[in-house]
Amino acid sequence: MTDSEATAQSVKPQIKRVVERIASLLRQPTYPRGNLAALRRLQPTAPATAAFWQALAFGGLDIESLSETELQRWGTVVQALAVMSPNAHSRTVPVGRALAQAGIKPGRVETLLAARGPAFSTLLRRLCRQLAGQAQPLDWRPLAELVMWEAHTDWREEAAEAHRFAIARAYYRHGKTAA
Repeated sequence: MTDSEATAQSVKPQIKRVVERIASLLRQPTYPRGNLAALRRLQPTAPATAAFWQALAFGGLDIESLSETELQRWGTVVQALAVMSPNAHSRTVPVGRALAQAGIKPGRVETLLAARGPAFSTLLRRLCRQLAGQAQPLDWRPLAELVMWEAHTDWREEAAEAHRFAIARAYYRHGKTAA
């Protein structure tokens, strides 16, 4: 096993676990509405709210060791989960199928999957607002990995590309009504 493969096997479960934990926190009926509102208004490029730090800590992240870029990417994920809460995450609904069920147009899916960097984050937030309006949950674990890994030049970009293909496959397999 190469170092890259070992890193991939140790990082993927962590991202998935963090997403599961944060999504479960945000959908709790006792979660403070003010915190949820703060997370929905969060600026991912400057995620400096107490609710954000608490969500990351609850997710099990070592917030002391995160780089500024990683914090911004987690800001994108946490804001999107908050926007879609309480219906943000469901392990059983692949991303592509959720997009098809929500009637997202093919051009919008293609634009999202082709975008990188700040454009990707912006498009993802818009899409989450649309999905939230329809109470359409999805499996947030591959999307979080895509957010965390896009724009890298190593194994992470290869993994992100695999997620893009999986999303497209599921979308077009289920998207008879999305065209």
